[in-house]
Amino acid sequence: MLERLEAWAAGHGITLTKYLITNGTLLTEERIQYLKDHEVSIQLSVDGDAETHNRFRVLKSGAPTMDRIYPNIARLRESGADFNLRAVLTSQNPDPAAVTEGLRFYGGGRVSFEVVASGDREIDLSPDEWAVFNERYAEWIDEPFSSWADLPHEVQNTISRLCERQHVFYGCGAGLSEVTVAPDGNIYECQRVYRDPLGHLGIATLTKATQRESSTASS
Repeated sequence: MLERLEAWAAGHGITLTKYLITNGTLLTEERIQYLKDHEVSIQLSVDGDAETHNRFRVLKSGAPTMDRIYPNIARLRESGADFNLRAVLTSQNPDPAAVTEGLRFYGGGRVSFEVVASGDREIDLSPDEWAVFNERYAEWIDEPFSSWADLPHEVQNTISRLCERQHVFYGCGAGLSEVTVAPDGNIYECQRVYRDPLGHLGIATLTKATQRESSTASS
């Protein structure tokens, strides 16, 4: 699939940015090298320390996943692949400073987080929990940092843009400049809002194959 996308982008003079969001359980040295060769940035979903992470990140059997992910983080680091660790904050782990420290324990040079938006009241932050989160985040981000590496990745990006005199804004490119391909092949406009799919990679491939067969048959 990547090869087809790259060929299409090159043929249309389009710069293609490729980004993989994964739980990291199926990464291997061969797959990491493939992603690196195709300049795919990799984001691993890691929700803090092992205890916090394993509350929700489990296999279908219910088995925890951190033991599988941890060696793959080391493989990514040793390969020189472009990767970052990103946590999802829930009502069970609402402290950004603690979660970020948990991510750094695994050796990721770039760490960040986002707040869950699932619609599930058991894990979404309540209004009171949002107030606590905002207070903790303000206290944490206002503290002096002794090292550039200690800053969250998104804060590093914002400071770098300001120093380069770039405009700093957050627009939404969903469905316009970016699309999301889910593991089942469905194509969505956004990685966080799964409504009706825009299409499916398998259907697109099947349609092209059918067109070729029809053209061959008619000739």
